[in-house]
Amino acid sequence: MQHIANPDRRTGTVLRAAAGLVAAGIALSLPAIASAQTQDEIYEAAKKEGKVVFWSVLDKDPMSVITAGFQKAFPGIEVEHFEIQPGPAAQRMIAEAQAGQVNLDVVHSDIPYLEPSLDRDLLEPYDWSKSGIDPQVVAYDGRCITLMNLGLPIIVNTSMVQPDDIKGWDDLLDPKWKGKIAVEARGKGLAILLQEWGEEKTGQFVDGLKANGALIVKGSTPTMEAVAGGQVAIALGSYIGKVIDYQEKGAPVDWARVGPLPVEDQFVCMTKKAPHPNAGRLFGMWLTTREGQDALWQTQHFGHIVGPVLDPSGEEVKAKGIAVVNSDPEPAESQKRQAWVAKRIAGL
Repeated sequence: MQHIANPDRRTGTVLRAAAGLVAAGIALSLPAIASAQTQDEIYEAAKKEGKVVFWSVLDKDPMSVITAGFQKAFPGIEVEHFEIQPGPAAQRMIAEAQAGQVNLDVVHSDIPYLEPSLDRDLLEPYDWSKSGIDPQVVAYDGRCITLMNLGLPIIVNTSMVQPDDIKGWDDLLDPKWKGKIAVEARGKGLAILLQEWGEEKTGQFVDGLKANGALIVKGSTPTMEAVAGGQVAIALGSYIGKVIDYQEKGAPVDWARVGPLPVEDQFVCMTKKAPHPNAGRLFGMWLTTREGQDALWQTQHFGHIVGPVLDPSGEEVKAKGIAVVNSDPEPAESQKRQAWVAKRIAGL
């Protein structure tokens, strides 16, 4: 059974807070949501705007494939891409908003970095009901669309251990793996599992890794390098997509098909007062289509592990019935869990 968190549950929090203010006699003006449009209507308006400005961590190689695919589907719209990490992107958005400038239409972000933009009302809600987009990928009152969800599995060096030898997470605490496990310092996957496991079980698991002499590594790529190069037999903290990248280079790596599988959700979000709002919506919609997801998979081996349009790893997860735990959709809670796990790992 898959556990799929719904990012729109943030909506309920907002509405409950609003109801409380109204009950207290405090006047409140909720943000207006732009009227729903069909895809054809959005495209016609987007052609008049002429381009979309997209901020993302993606580099020029995947963006060239993505741009070509989008322009084939929707001719007449230029894609202007700016490569930037989500943290600096949030800071820059805030600075530009304070200066009365908005220079982008769509921003790519994971959950922890959404909080500043949501709190400052920098993202535009939208009614996607007539657009044809699947409601499963719509999040945060229509402000965002789920671009991808990235699996953070148990990764193995197949020269040292076979993926089928790992039956569950607790297997990593076996003394036979002493000194043979790498853990990425941020513990992203463990922070996601914390939602299901709770602090006691998660803490015990991290302490067990400590007793087993786990090696702490900073960054998902160095974590992959450690396991691919045989420095360790098992690694936590990199992505299924990176495993496939390394497999294609001939590295002896694979991932254990065990659950629960932590999944990091990432979004594309529509900015308020965007210079090209319709082009931004059209671009965001296209990224969730089979063509858009195929472009992501072709260049990054990233896509949807859960949702209406699955990537190959998502198809396998579904076929094998592997339980999935998505990121906590509440940015503040996600940050707290991330900090708690990172601090616990730092004690290793």
